[in-house]
Amino acid sequence: MAQSENWNGVTAHRIGQRVAYFRKKAGPRGISAQALADRCAELGHPLDRTVIAKLEKGLRQSLTVADLFVLARALDVPPIALICPVDQEGTVEILPGQKVSTYDAMTWFTGERRFPGESGPADEPDDPAMIRAYRAHGQALADWSKASEQFAWWTGRIAKDGATAKAFADAAYSESAEAEHNLRQARRTLRRAGVRLPALPAELGHLDTDKGAGA
Repeated sequence: MAQSENWNGVTAHRIGQRVAYFRKKAGPRGISAQALADRCAELGHPLDRTVIAKLEKGLRQSLTVADLFVLARALDVPPIALICPVDQEGTVEILPGQKVSTYDAMTWFTGERRFPGESGPADEPDDPAMIRAYRAHGQALADWSKASEQFAWWTGRIAKDGATAKAFADAAYSESAEAEHNLRQARRTLRRAGVRLPALPAELGHLDTDKGAGA
């Protein structure tokens, strides 16, 4: 029990140190603990300035997931940046008495890899089909958005730039079509897994109604 309690404190202090690090980097001159507390309150989860100060100094033995989320948002950093200091520390105590590479801990937390040292390919998470499909979906959607914007922009330039603009517009259209194909494939994988499908822009609603969408 003592080891677990100590690990709780060590973990809370590590996160507190990261809070202090990002707080001092926020804006041109950093922000005060009071300003951070005010921001947390604005986000709907008040954290008193003294609570933040104790966390940064290692005087708090624990913090909640809600605390972690609101602090990350208030500091405008991803929650994982507060948990795994991959940019500053080579190892992290991910479980009581168990230190691993900070990068390995981070990729386990995000579902990209198995738990460090667990049997099986290191780069294969426990549920690769679902996780990879979600990531593929996100990337394809980003690719489609970018290609669509480029297509609209170059199409608007055809009257002025002629064949050059048309060539770029055609290329963007092809990239958009490829992204749609990748989106359809990712959604099929997710549908087979029986999980929630990410929302789509109205312009892509046809991906779920096209013939063969559920195949």
